[in-house]
Amino acid sequence: MKNNEWRRIISFSLPYLKGYWSKFTGIFSLIVLGAVIASIEPIIWGKIIDCLTVVRFHDLIQLLLLYLGITLLTFALGLLESYLGARLDYEIESGIRRTVFEKALKIQCAELDQFDTGELVSRVTSDSGAIISFVIDFFTSIITILINIIAALFFALRISPQLSVISIAFIPLSIAVNLFFKSKFRALSERQKKYGDHLSSFLVNSLGHIPDGKAYHIEDKQNRRYASIIKEGWSIQKDQIILNTKSSAVSMCLSCLATFVTISFSGLLILRGIFTVGNMVSFQTYISKLSSAVSKLLQMNYSAQSTSVAVDRITDFLSMPEDNSALEEKCECFNISSLEFSNVEFAYKDHDATLKGVNFSLQDPGLYAFVGENGCGKSTVLKLIMKYYSPNFGVIRINGKSISEFSAGSIRHNICYYAKDAYILNDTLLANLLLGSDYDSDVVHVAPQPLIAACDKVGLSEFIDQLPLRYDTRVGEDGKLLSSGQMQKIAIVRAMLSKASVLLFDEITSDLDGSAEREIMDILHDLSRTHLVVSISHRINAVVNANRIMLIEDGIISAQGTHEELMQNSATYQSLFSQQQAAYTEVP
Repeated sequence: MKNNEWRRIISFSLPYLKGYWSKFTGIFSLIVLGAVIASIEPIIWGKIIDCLTVVRFHDLIQLLLLYLGITLLTFALGLLESYLGARLDYEIESGIRRTVFEKALKIQCAELDQFDTGELVSRVTSDSGAIISFVIDFFTSIITILINIIAALFFALRISPQLSVISIAFIPLSIAVNLFFKSKFRALSERQKKYGDHLSSFLVNSLGHIPDGKAYHIEDKQNRRYASIIKEGWSIQKDQIILNTKSSAVSMCLSCLATFVTISFSGLLILRGIFTVGNMVSFQTYISKLSSAVSKLLQMNYSAQSTSVAVDRITDFLSMPEDNSALEEKCECFNISSLEFSNVEFAYKDHDATLKGVNFSLQDPGLYAFVGENGCGKSTVLKLIMKYYSPNFGVIRINGKSISEFSAGSIRHNICYYAKDAYILNDTLLANLLLGSDYDSDVVHVAPQPLIAACDKVGLSEFIDQLPLRYDTRVGEDGKLLSSGQMQKIAIVRAMLSKASVLLFDEITSDLDGSAEREIMDILHDLSRTHLVVSISHRINAVVNANRIMLIEDGIISAQGTHEELMQNSATYQSLFSQQQAAYTEVP
């Protein structure tokens, strides 16, 4: 079991606290002032009891007014401290969340593959929030705790040294109980974090694809899975209740025993005339403050177990390798005239090899295509070019230089990748069309002429004219207000506006009918006059006019050439083309 939870939590948090020390000082001042004023209350309350005993009415009124004033003042100071503390908590927590969010955007894809979306959300929200909430609570509470301990010991010893020694003797027993339950709380916290990841992932997947669930009639199945997850959550919560009950029961027994002993001895002292009832009330109040302060400190030790789990998760996450590219890196534009794969091998983590020695060389502008059965590695080739992954063996060269000599930012600034499922922002149509271009949609509020021309060419203008706000119409989450064909046309518009010299298209025409597919391929041909265009398709009809077609089979390029050359020289290509021709029905 780890024994340095506190040190790791504080050392992790300190960098995020820089710049906030003046605000901390203000909050600490309020806490100290409130704690010092509150420490006087038991003395005054004891004197009130004694005044009631001897019926000193004039003194009683003064003491009651003083007690009321102190109570109201400490209450007001507490409200102000709570507000400022909550604001500080939010600001610092936001800093950690931004750091984790930025890291998530920069982590290498090979590392990112191990996380579900829900797990990433949990890292950014739950883990980050838990850490700073604990740290702020610790820094603000520790002052009150120390003041209460010092004040309680000071006044209790002045009232009765003998009773103080008896009461203090129970504190080591409380610490021993805390240490006994400490490891159990940590183990439970780890279970809770894993459960939170599981629940978050399930909800993101289910609620983000409700129409898909309806299509497969799995609503009842999803309901049963959710019920099972909820049941698992109750099991963890039940274990937490039992653990809290056990630790609280032992602590309460010790507290009751301590109270019984001190009150019994107080009674003896009162009978001997050494003590007054007011002394006993004041002493018990100070001992109660001492016990509460120690209990709060020990409770924070339990909370530290959960927080240390969050720190471990965040620390491990932040230590993952990332792309050698700054988020807002401004990279120099340069023309890419050649792409080369030399004996490239690649396997996704914990999977068999996808590429087993791929070799090809693409020179100068032109339309180049990769075809093959699903899962043969076509998309992997494009992801390696984009530096989403690094080859396990072999070399990828750009303009004759190894791709390792280029930063990821430089590659992605000069090579544009368009996946089958177009990336759609939950924003306006204009913002989506300008994504990746030199136009800033936060500044440009009117569609520029090149964009209008591109929309005309791909056949989007008529659709846009029918929208209530035209380019300012919001397209919904994941483009739910768009058809799949419209989303792919948006991707084509982005390519037409891009200044990148290499354009990669992954199944870009898969959701288009025959007529629309031909129109898009004509546009790609136009782009290929000035760009190096690589298109992946499982539909050979879409790429028959490519300058060169490469057939991937069993992890290697088994044949390459023009459509006519492959039809003469490759039996596999002939078979694929014949099968597709038989199944393909052209829509006029």
